[in-house]
Amino acid sequence: MRVNIANDSRLVVRLTEAEGIKVIVELAQQSYLEEAWLYVPSLEIWVEIGSEECLTDHRSAVRIDVEYLERILEVQGLVKLYHFHPEEFCVPRDSSGDFLNAQAQA
Repeated sequence: MRVNIANDSRLVVRLTEAEGIKVIVELAQQSYLEEAWLYVPSLEIWVEIGSEECLTDHRSAVRIDVEYLERILEVQGLVKLYHFHPEEFCVPRDSSGDFLNAQAQA
């Protein structure tokens, strides 16, 4: 699993739900772009559902491909949607760039 900015292709990965969640947590810690994934329990696969990933100075964004999601739901019934925000844009920092909660964690 990775952040895929190519809107003309979809990533599909065979991992358990727990394995995929672990990768998503790692992506959130390393990536500057958001991404969205569907987990299909009946097939034990992850399907990339995000598109049009973008980055500005102050935010990251991704669009959920709703039409694609609806087609998968018609066939599979139950899916789980996972979407992450990059840690870089979610954790408050002070003026020097250090995490504000770093002292509390030390």
